[in-house]
Amino acid sequence: MHPKYLIVLILLQITYFLSAQSDITYDSLAHLAKTQIANNTFEISENKPWLIKNDRLSDNHNYIKTLMHYKETTELCKEHQFNILFYVGNLHFTNNEYSEAEIIYKQAYELGIKKADLLTNLGAVQNYLGKNQEAIKHYLECIDVAKKEKDTKSESQCYYNLGNVYADLGIEEKSLSYFRISAENAKSLRDTVQYVNSLKNIGIHYLNITDLDSAMYYFTLGKDISTNSKYEALKMQCIQHIGICYTQLGDQQKALTLYKIVENSIKITIWNVD
Repeated sequence: MHPKYLIVLILLQITYFLSAQSDITYDSLAHLAKTQIANNTFEISENKPWLIKNDRLSDNHNYIKTLMHYKETTELCKEHQFNILFYVGNLHFTNNEYSEAEIIYKQAYELGIKKADLLTNLGAVQNYLGKNQEAIKHYLECIDVAKKEKDTKSESQCYYNLGNVYADLGIEEKSLSYFRISAENAKSLRDTVQYVNSLKNIGIHYLNITDLDSAMYYFTLGKDISTNSKYEALKMQCIQHIGICYTQLGDQQKALTLYKIVENSIKITIWNVD
């Protein structure tokens, strides 16, 4: 069985409201939502008050209804409509409501305001929904927008996401090409997480075609870069894949030693959390 690509869609940077003006800020909308719900002027699920800490999903849904009600009953410029739709789409995304998020993101997209964050998130939900070609279209569009805005980070993230989509489709050469671009860009940006994930996915490509020397090279490079303790999980992923290489090479002892390192790291992490 070939190891699966780790789909780490670097997307969902929840931006409360992009360049919003004072009459439509996050705080003012939050105040509006709280006031409407407190005065029973908007539906409250099961009579629960606003911001019950153990019922965040219900709170989000109440807030979504209030924001959409505000948008539909208030004359707003396109930028303000976009801000509300983008935020509501993000709320649906964080609730794992991908179909709902896609609908809202598309409404924002149809306003004609092209922003890299929207295109990235729209591509991401479409990838989750299995709409690969639509995801590819929006990632490529995001790259064009990011280049015009000189947003190198968003551009780099879209290359990584494209690598994952093409990997899902089994188009290995295109996937490899995008992961290489992602790795180069992440290295120049000093984005260790994306750099190591890109290297790891390049390694997985070579592992899948049994080019074990190349696979070992990229996994080892990723491991060596992940020296900081905050990248411990990434480091363990690379070590685990090096172990897989040794397994395929028939060196079970080295493989077991590496698997043990990963197992001990997981135990320590669980112990520290507890």
